[in-house]
Amino acid sequence: MITPECKAELRELAAKATPRPWHACSCGKCGQVWCDDYPVAEVTRGDWGDDYPSIKLTGPSIDVRAEAVMEQITYGHVSDELANANAAYLAAAANELPSLLDDNDALRNDRDIAREERHKAEEREAVALAEVERLTAELSAALKKIDAMQDAYFQYEEPQVDGVLRAPVGKVIAELTAERDAALKRAEALQSKLMLVLDQVDYTAGNCAPNEMVGAVLARGVIAIARTALSGGAK
Repeated sequence: MITPECKAELRELAAKATPRPWHACSCGKCGQVWCDDYPVAEVTRGDWGDDYPSIKLTGPSIDVRAEAVMEQITYGHVSDELANANAAYLAAAANELPSLLDDNDALRNDRDIAREERHKAEEREAVALAEVERLTAELSAALKKIDAMQDAYFQYEEPQVDGVLRAPVGKVIAELTAERDAALKRAEALQSKLMLVLDQVDYTAGNCAPNEMVGAVLARGVIAIARTALSGGAK
């Protein structure tokens, strides 16, 4: 991974170098890389190695002449095709480096923003999970309370004697009825809230993809409990 320090150094080198654009010489023989005005580099082509000066004797034995020549200890050979490719590569790299550094900065910025958004999404999902668990628990408790009150209510199936409502029984029934109605309203409100949450986060019902962040946070057991509670509330 390229570090901020490395990018700063590359930008400094690019700023100090010959202004771009650069291009490889089109002759295909010299291996030079040019700016608009002059050659800025030349790649190796042909035999390469250590060059050294030497003396070469020429002419007949009675008229020998010594000439200074350059000799070479050859280590390898670079073909014309490879030399031309190297020159083109050097020019392209020099031309594109500044924009590549800018693109890298933009990608890093996008990554940082995505990380922050992911963190916020995880926080929202945690709140949603807690809300599902809370509403499920409240709904289950409300439904149990309704069942208990209905059992108590039906113990007074014959609250009248000769058409006259027994006062104590009537009072109990009135209290149970009011309490039951209030619990039912509370249960209906809880069901609406729980359904609203599940409609947004229940990936088992196709409301979001299982590989989304909520799928990694919300337990299947919690969803199953919530769905069971809703089913019970509808009965």
